[in-house]
Amino acid sequence: MQDYAQQESEFQAGIPPRLVSVFYSVFDPNKGPQVVFEVPEGSTKPTASSTPMINFLSISKYIVPTPQLCGHLVNICTDFYQVMGYPVEIWGNHYPRNNFMFNLSFVFDRGADTSSYEPVVRKVARVLTSLEIESAFLSNESTKSFMYNIIEQLFEDLNSYCECQIPINSANTINLKLFPTYRNPPPVYDYQVPICTVNLKALMDGNWDITMKKVAASINGIHHVKKIAELADVDCGLARKCMEHLLYYGCIIMVDIFQFSNVYAVKPDIIRIIEDETVQSECLFYVRKRGKIPPFAKLFSLYCQLKHGLTLKEWIQENKEITSLDIDIRRFISFGIIKGFLYRVHKYPILPEPSKQRTSLPKQLCRLLDGKHHFDEICTLKGYSVRELDDILKSEPEVKFILRVNLRIMPPNPPEEFSPVTVSGYAPGLDSTPSPIYPPKRSTKRRTTNPYETRIQTNMVSTLPNGTDYTLKPTSNGPLIDTEFVIHGYQQQKQNSARRRSVSKPSLSSKPFVPPPPYNSAQINISKLQSLDFTPPYKSNSFLGQLRQKYEAVGRRKTNPSNTSKPLLEGTLDSINYISSLFTLDTLKFITYCLLWYASSAVTNNIGKQILNQFNHPVTLTWVQFGFVGLYCYVIGHGMGFTRLRNPTTHILRTTLPLSLFSITGHIFSSMATSIVPVSFVHTIKALSPLFTVILYRFGFKVNYSYRVYISLIPLTIGVMLACSSSSTASFIGFLFALSSTVVFVAQNIFSKKILFNQNHSNFEKRKLDELNVSFYSSIMAFTFMTPIWLYYEGFPLLVEHFWPHHIHSSNISNGWTIAFYFWLNGTSHFAQNILALSILSITSPVTYSIASLVKRIFVITASIIWFGQKTTIVQGIGIILTFSGLYMYNRARRDVEKKERNAREKEEIVLPISRS
Repeated sequence: MQDYAQQESEFQAGIPPRLVSVFYSVFDPNKGPQVVFEVPEGSTKPTASSTPMINFLSISKYIVPTPQLCGHLVNICTDFYQVMGYPVEIWGNHYPRNNFMFNLSFVFDRGADTSSYEPVVRKVARVLTSLEIESAFLSNESTKSFMYNIIEQLFEDLNSYCECQIPINSANTINLKLFPTYRNPPPVYDYQVPICTVNLKALMDGNWDITMKKVAASINGIHHVKKIAELADVDCGLARKCMEHLLYYGCIIMVDIFQFSNVYAVKPDIIRIIEDETVQSECLFYVRKRGKIPPFAKLFSLYCQLKHGLTLKEWIQENKEITSLDIDIRRFISFGIIKGFLYRVHKYPILPEPSKQRTSLPKQLCRLLDGKHHFDEICTLKGYSVRELDDILKSEPEVKFILRVNLRIMPPNPPEEFSPVTVSGYAPGLDSTPSPIYPPKRSTKRRTTNPYETRIQTNMVSTLPNGTDYTLKPTSNGPLIDTEFVIHGYQQQKQNSARRRSVSKPSLSSKPFVPPPPYNSAQINISKLQSLDFTPPYKSNSFLGQLRQKYEAVGRRKTNPSNTSKPLLEGTLDSINYISSLFTLDTLKFITYCLLWYASSAVTNNIGKQILNQFNHPVTLTWVQFGFVGLYCYVIGHGMGFTRLRNPTTHILRTTLPLSLFSITGHIFSSMATSIVPVSFVHTIKALSPLFTVILYRFGFKVNYSYRVYISLIPLTIGVMLACSSSSTASFIGFLFALSSTVVFVAQNIFSKKILFNQNHSNFEKRKLDELNVSFYSSIMAFTFMTPIWLYYEGFPLLVEHFWPHHIHSSNISNGWTIAFYFWLNGTSHFAQNILALSILSITSPVTYSIASLVKRIFVITASIIWFGQKTTIVQGIGIILTFSGLYMYNRARRDVEKKERNAREKEEIVLPISRS
């Protein structure tokens, strides 16, 4: 299996490599190719105390090449480094040789995957070319000196944050960002055993592929891929594809078949578990079966006794105390394999070609005896057991065996947590161990050392008899860092060689190296990383920048001790910047929309009440409102051309018909309530919508909420009860109408989210309606369906009154024009209220929208009290305040409400992605 360091490098496969150097070179008319600026110093030019990393003279003809190579990405490999550049040639009569050639080159360690840097190198070359063509930025003596600052910031920001923003002048800025590159899934072989790292059964739903379901159900940590394909009754090639898919997303890891005839050996990386108490505790709790926890020193001694030529069966027979330790052998080995300090030694049989012509072995088996197929692979392909294959090969004396390590690939992104997998094993003298096995949790400390700051020296571990020290022998000389640790009463000493990376300022090279602290994911938000030389400290927002900040402390910001007022000045500037950031264009736009939304809502409700006071026909008011909304939607859709109204289809009618019926019922009840009681009373009753939402989800869909949600409903309910403390019959009837309207609108919201707009079929997105189409069709259908209702209840009497001459008076005519104006104003403001609500929801988050909606309700209630000069008692005032408090508490707990409602609506959501974007 792959060792610990290789697994970690696979985990960081998406992280771009670290820059070793950046240098800027030009073609000098008199001297030829020359390096003008470089970071760090001494990269290409020798200094008094060091030799250059790169011999520039040997590669100069490729860095500043002939015109044929200009305008192309060039990669040059030296002994230890790789140089990437994009040479550019600019023609012009004002240049000494009628042309100007330059190249900004990036240097990496040789063998590094630099694919993520290719677009960055091209973009920097394009920006510099534009600057040179427009303002002679590179060739002008007064401005070319700025190139050192640019490449210095490029070097430090890309290394530290994987992104940078460098302002050149008022019109030009270099914005660069590195993006991760993901490798293809590693190949999966028939003889490998998958171990689940997540609970696949919990992730599985109806959207999974049938083959994937059958394969995933047979993964138990014991069966190899071919056996799983047989149990699932699927093609073995399809089973491998499913395993590659699960492996790519970190849902499984692949290990070797566990048998007591296997041979395992320890790696030098085992010293890491000595100094890592987290891994030690994981090991102790992971390998035990039951009873007390075994001492780690004993487990460490057992690990060190695994070696070449010793099978697990022989290792158990040599260590009789394993039975008394009560540990699970399978877990014991799996822990070392997954953590990377154990590796499997495979046995490869080989039969010379001349012997294959005269052997009695089957021909198909002879083809596999070429030294390229180990026992696991042969046994899997031919269906033999290890003992059967060993007996067959022993019958042929010319068969030889090769023992070697077979490195395989762990998942590209190993997960943090592992889920249980039931496995069982058997060894002579040991009980069977059927029990849930949790592959060990990967340490949160991804690396015990900084992968960019040091080069850890390989150490050899020599196993000595029990009771003696474990001596660590360094394999090479160099600057050593001594650290001490104690295991089971014995004092140990570890020696690591470390190489300090180059930095941009040579003055820092004299400082002693301080090893970085171990990485702890729980302290990411506590430690504040700062840039080496730039103030104020820069904090990355990108995924790669934050990930790299977790692994390395970039350094402390330089400060001038003589300038004591600098922190105060910086604090003042930060405060000014924070205050100015509050008045951005987006913020002003949001505030303007909210104010218009509040005003239109207040006008709609209060004008509606004004109409009903003079013209008490609530059904007519609702009917006219629907007509105005449909008319305005048609004008905007067809007349102004802002969006396209679709032609009516069965899907559109089926979608908007329920909304129309809900809207008719809810608006009629709301208008009838407004005609009886004040607007503030109606909206106070509507504040109970969270109560009915929770009740319907709780008893209708069996959704359980947190205690904060239920507590927020107490002041809300009490407040509404106090606000409605009126003994009049009219108030009670208005209360019933307002309550009915609230229940209808809550049911409409739940119905829309649960049924209408929660389609799972693939073409739903293509047929989904936008807001204007939904408003248009629902309003037109509501207007159409309400026409007979309006005619029956209020239409015919109004028509008779209007067309009967004896009932027309001058006062009625003037009053009619006023009411008509009110109707137009009410319909227009009602439409504007709906459009503004959709606009605010499109530019902000749902949580912000809910808070703005709460403020709108308060605004409408307050405006109606002021508009009509309504007198409220102390009890009703307290009730209104309690209602506002309950709404505020409910909004604070809204995250839990939305989470529970979303879970109720989306029980069939795809958990395992089928593609990686």
